[in-house]
Amino acid sequence: MKAAIWLRVASVLTLLHGVLHEVNDFFGKPEPGPQTAAISAMKLNSFVLMGESRTFWDFYRGFSYLGGISLIVQAIVFWQLASLARRNTPGLWPVIATFAFSFVATSLIAYKFLIPPPAIMELVIAACVGAAAIASRKSEKFPA
Repeated sequence: MKAAIWLRVASVLTLLHGVLHEVNDFFGKPEPGPQTAAISAMKLNSFVLMGESRTFWDFYRGFSYLGGISLIVQAIVFWQLASLARRNTPGLWPVIATFAFSFVATSLIAYKFLIPPPAIMELVIAACVGAAAIASRKSEKFPA
């Protein structure tokens, strides 16, 4: 398949991943018991950092929002890169390969520290973006 198709697939999957991430941020509810106790502890303990009073809950939520927004922005970038790949724009493959590497690394971190579903989704996205990088590299060497 051509790089543009792989990038469009990656874009849709990344958008889905980002939207689900944000939906969980806004509508996810902790289960009673250990989850609720952990969140309460995160909210109760505040500290001053760089002149601002924050809790671990603030950091948890903030980084979660940042993660979802980053995924949505990456989905938009993949869609834009697909348009460039259709035109056989030279020099795209290092950018696309960098994103592929990023998603492999993110998948490993998600697997180690989070839960399997995001790790699997990021690995699938990495495969799509990696295939796009390979396809775009081939199209540079042998233009159609």
